[in-house]
Amino acid sequence: MKKDIFLSHSVKDKVIALELCRSLEERGLSCWVAPRDIRPGCSWSDAIVEGIEVSNMMVVILSPRSDSSGHVKREIELSISRAKPIIPFAIEQFKLSPSMEYCLTHCQWLDATTRPLSIHLDPLARAIRSLLELKEPERNTKSNRADPQSHPSRQRISKRVFLYGTICVAIALGFLLVWSMLKPDPTRSTVQGKTQETPQSPSVQGKTQETPQPHSPPQKPPEAARQPEPIDPKSKIIYSKLDQPVSMSFGADDIPLSDLVLYLREMTIDPGAGLPKGIPIHVDPVGLRNAGRTVDDKISMNLEGIPLRATLQLALDQLKLTYTVKDGVLKITCPSDTPEPAREPELVDERSKIIHSKLEEPLEMFFKLDTPLSDLLKYIKQATIDEKAGLPTGIPIYVDPAGLKDVEKTMAGSITINVEDVPLKASLQLVLDQLDLTYTVKGGILMITSKPIESRPK
Repeated sequence: MKKDIFLSHSVKDKVIALELCRSLEERGLSCWVAPRDIRPGCSWSDAIVEGIEVSNMMVVILSPRSDSSGHVKREIELSISRAKPIIPFAIEQFKLSPSMEYCLTHCQWLDATTRPLSIHLDPLARAIRSLLELKEPERNTKSNRADPQSHPSRQRISKRVFLYGTICVAIALGFLLVWSMLKPDPTRSTVQGKTQETPQSPSVQGKTQETPQPHSPPQKPPEAARQPEPIDPKSKIIYSKLDQPVSMSFGADDIPLSDLVLYLREMTIDPGAGLPKGIPIHVDPVGLRNAGRTVDDKISMNLEGIPLRATLQLALDQLKLTYTVKDGVLKITCPSDTPEPAREPELVDERSKIIHSKLEEPLEMFFKLDTPLSDLLKYIKQATIDEKAGLPTGIPIYVDPAGLKDVEKTMAGSITINVEDVPLKASLQLVLDQLDLTYTVKGGILMITSKPIESRPK
């Protein structure tokens, strides 16, 4: 699908990028922005190239973060090679690096360094529309093509459908009429092939005499079985979104809960599914207060290709929070504040089965002393890539920050191991034992966290 704008930005400016995308689309300009428009399971680099191809022009958000980003520079170079107009949208004052200056030397900037940022949105929209006028002849040519719905063959088909529908309705009405005429009268009964009138209860002095019934003690009506609360249609749409795989990678930076909420809304925008502004999310202030948290508390996340419901809960676990879905709203709150609403039955965890099968396979591990844990985990992810099995980026591994803090370790914690022909599940646990850590597999994720206190060496 063609887009007006490709929004190029550093991952560290993603919140501003998503807000800018929302504002431009409210002004009638369609945008392609990562990660929102990257299809589940699609290669990130392939999706970026495709996004540039289908967009008429580029808006690059200029900041010190994007200036130092190799990805942003490559996106600009791709747009230049495809003769796409580019608008640099500078949100901070800084000196461009020589390589970025070389890329953008031919472009007219739009200075958006003064605040609030909203005052620069209308000038940006006007600049975009003026550049898109270069594409207008092509658009007019397409718009002047015959509407397929007005083709004579389509009109003939529509008339036939209307005629057949009318005939079917007439047949159905005739059938109901005949059925009502032939329906047996309940006041008549048949005895030995003769029809007799069913005798009515005799009446005395105009009053109907009731037939005496044998006396029986009154019985209590059976207590109705407690049925699970049905899930409303809007909540079902949210659950379907939560089951879709997503990429939630914030690099080495932690982001506040408020930014995570905005990120989730933009990521789940789907007008066709009834979510024109993404999943409605409410952060319960009472729940935050009871958990001793605020929207400024930060979380970290670096996962790809995992269902959103699992990724979101892992993020909220870092703040001792949870979420519920009811009446078409996803509410983030304290686990003890809200009773668990009805949830859709979860599907069989096929992803976890695949991970367990990979853990049974032997994997050579030769790591010298003082190897950081982060290097080992990168090796495991690379060694377990299996696109046919549904692991295009290897086993999804999540390191619980609270678990690391509990044992006073970091991703730089040193390990050593030298084994071969040993199942991965055994060699991985041997490594984690050195840091008082362990792992579990659930929801299609291998999560590394701290051991229970009683299992740690004294």
